[in-house]
Amino acid sequence: MNLLTVAHRGNSAYAPENTLAAFASAAAAGAAMIETDLQLSADGAVVLIHDDTLNRTAGRDGRVADLTASELQSADAGSWFSQDYAGERVPVLADLVDFAAGHPNLGWLLEFKGEWNPDQIAAAAAPLREAGLAERCVLQGFSPRTVRSLHAAAPDIERGLLITMQPVAGEERQFLRFLTETAAGYCNPHGGILRSSPQLVSLLQDEGVKVCVWTLNEPDQWEAAAAAGVDGIITDRPGELAEWSRLA
Repeated sequence: MNLLTVAHRGNSAYAPENTLAAFASAAAAGAAMIETDLQLSADGAVVLIHDDTLNRTAGRDGRVADLTASELQSADAGSWFSQDYAGERVPVLADLVDFAAGHPNLGWLLEFKGEWNPDQIAAAAAPLREAGLAERCVLQGFSPRTVRSLHAAAPDIERGLLITMQPVAGEERQFLRFLTETAAGYCNPHGGILRSSPQLVSLLQDEGVKVCVWTLNEPDQWEAAAAAGVDGIITDRPGELAEWSRLA
């Protein structure tokens, strides 16, 4: 089955999310693409972390936006998961670029958390281009403003819109118009949308938009998503999904 296996925050069922250890584990497990989260530190560095604070995954108080990159990288981003990963750092974008250079077959699904303006996007996109990674990346966000910024500042890099709800009845044309205006080649929905509106997949694909659904971790969910015709599945268990897809 030709189904894109996307590792959610790396191989996050088996290694601490959004760390280089999780990325290495995902690559070894057979993921085709790795999804990770981008935020800005207080000094404007791009850091890879999902939550607004360090409390859950880095064992200390503090908001990401209030701390410098150095302060963020001094935190332990591994011990919360297992002592085997004690000392894992919160990566910065340069770490991702270096890792990607050693894994040339991996794609990257980069979620820009919150609101980003075009200047901020441009600064984040520049090192991806310089490292020759642009063609291996999809840049995405939940915020329409951020997706518009992606289109304005990085039109050469594929982009996508994340959604948690299906378009309201009667607003489908406006929704599709937004994807066209921003040249978004992906629209990535929460898995619950497939259960309530499986027809959304064909609606998007008929417009040339690819669909990667998140975050599905069980074979019955994978089967339903495949039956709906999705292009890819975002999962915490990329190794199991890759094996299921191979045998299905």
